[in-house]
Amino acid sequence: MTTSRVAGWALPAGSTVPEGWIAGQARQNLDGFLGALPDISAEVGGHVFAAGRLGPDSAAVGGNVASVQWWNGESEGNWLIGYAGHVRLAGTEAERLAVAERIGAAVARQDDDGYLGMFTAAARAANPWLPGDCWTSGRLLLAIEDWANATDDHDLTEAVDRAVGWHGARYAAAGELPFATVEPETAVRGHDLQLVDLLLDVARRSGAAAPVELADALYRRFSAAPLSWVEDDGQLGVLLSATPLHGHGPHVAENLRIPLRLYEFSGDARLLEAARNGWSKLIGADGGPGALGVTGALRSDETVGAPDQRPWPVPEAGYEYCAITELAITAGEFARILDLPEAADLAESLWLNAAQAARSDDGTGAGYFFAENQPAATKIMGARWDISPTHDDAAVCCVPNAGRILPAMIDRSVMEIDGGLRVQFYGPMITTARLGDHRVQLRQRTDYPFSDTVRLELTDVPQSFVLELRVPGWCADPVLEFATPQGPTATIERSDSGHLLRVTGPWPDRATLTLTLPRTVRQVRSVDGRTALAAGPLIFAVPIDHREQTTRTYPGSELTDRDLVPVDPRQLHPPYLLGTGIEAATLITDRPGSDPWREPGLAIEVEALDPNPRAEALGGAGTRRLRLLPIGCTMLRYTCLPVLDQE
Repeated sequence: MTTSRVAGWALPAGSTVPEGWIAGQARQNLDGFLGALPDISAEVGGHVFAAGRLGPDSAAVGGNVASVQWWNGESEGNWLIGYAGHVRLAGTEAERLAVAERIGAAVARQDDDGYLGMFTAAARAANPWLPGDCWTSGRLLLAIEDWANATDDHDLTEAVDRAVGWHGARYAAAGELPFATVEPETAVRGHDLQLVDLLLDVARRSGAAAPVELADALYRRFSAAPLSWVEDDGQLGVLLSATPLHGHGPHVAENLRIPLRLYEFSGDARLLEAARNGWSKLIGADGGPGALGVTGALRSDETVGAPDQRPWPVPEAGYEYCAITELAITAGEFARILDLPEAADLAESLWLNAAQAARSDDGTGAGYFFAENQPAATKIMGARWDISPTHDDAAVCCVPNAGRILPAMIDRSVMEIDGGLRVQFYGPMITTARLGDHRVQLRQRTDYPFSDTVRLELTDVPQSFVLELRVPGWCADPVLEFATPQGPTATIERSDSGHLLRVTGPWPDRATLTLTLPRTVRQVRSVDGRTALAAGPLIFAVPIDHREQTTRTYPGSELTDRDLVPVDPRQLHPPYLLGTGIEAATLITDRPGSDPWREPGLAIEVEALDPNPRAEALGGAGTRRLRLLPIGCTMLRYTCLPVLDQE
């Protein structure tokens, strides 16, 4: 099934695999929190889609299940999406077998009517529309669908199709029940809408109309439901209104893409209008307030705001990992479907800035929340602020979602367009795409974002091939050159909008191009007027030297919960940038280390004023040269700094 109204189409999962630092980070995650979660978290390790299904005839597993029956399906389901995604990108044979066994155990429990999910038949019989069933079943089915596409396993896609048929029959029989349950209010009805993602992925693969019809019906019913303000931002009427975004951050981020994805299949102009209006609310277009911090992260210390209030994405606010991951996926879809340059820039910024800053640089845990200005990360600040491989004292949602963003971004890095491919996101990776009789391979040799040069090597290229390369919004003067003979009529053109370089043939069978994306130091303003410095796609921050304090251990694992506090308490006061010195800020470049998030080879140096100078400097100016690192290279930091006007 194809549509001419979109800019491009997603390649099947597994078409792109990482190399270099991305493959290294994937391996870190597998050896760290992602691989350990089933053994250290009851919410992930309960096999809730197989032997551990929940219902009145089974024992609940995990501390949260007694009050939130669907919780384990979210935790285990999101973990499985991320874990299986990592394994197909960088896993060992033993890890591949482990994924196949876990998915196989779930599929082996598929009921005769096609149901695949976390609830027993007794639970489903007691309630013909279980809140949370669409959400959790959709998590499992997304993991199976991606794994099936990557492994070309038609038995698995058949199982998914049968499960989709069950959801359609269940919806038809449920009458007015879908999204109607109000008590207890657990915000799961907003999550239930996410079954649409799975349905439209299946429709794209199969060409069937039924999944699209069910997806549309779910969204129409969702939009008419009496939802609380915590989860209503994605409703059609609310998106079309001028009401600022306010609800639960992950709901805001994930449900914004639903009307847009439905528009891709239906062409309904009302859906497109709603998606565009929601996007404007998000980014603050047309003078609106917006809800994003300087990294692109959605301000969400659980909620974006409150009813009748605008969002305040201040640098000290909590930015939730679930919302980071979901917004990166949503922004990638806006870029793919609408050819929206700022959406691709946003997705890239979330991946290279917010997601890296919220993740432990050794892959042993993550923050549930992170802040752009964060001088400490401790449990005493709240259960969501320390570094943990589970965060099960709050909720086992953000750490599994920390495992989803890497494969989600790699899968969206290169997309199919009419006649060829478009590179949306740069980094060391290899893409293989079947285009007619050709099996085109596109390899990016680069240290990006720590280098501004990307070498593109292509093989088995059709003569009529079209290659499009995204020009990021921060790059004014990209340079693209053929490093090999390209034939006398191959042309390189820049699009009218300026955000694409387009190369058309005739092409040789093999070609190598070099793309250079020059970067300079620029300023980014926070909502309160403070200033962050950036270069290329990276936001820079003043790192705060920290020490770790272990607050919890996990039996059978070396992973721990940790508090991070400054080594020097004087670093609790941020420095001030000097207005006259910002223009003279210098980008320092060197070759990155094998793990560039520890040795980036990049820094910005700038003149600043220390509000708490050394004792021997008292009475003096207290000025010094600050050395800023990419925010993803810091655990504690100041990113947005006040500026002193020296005049």
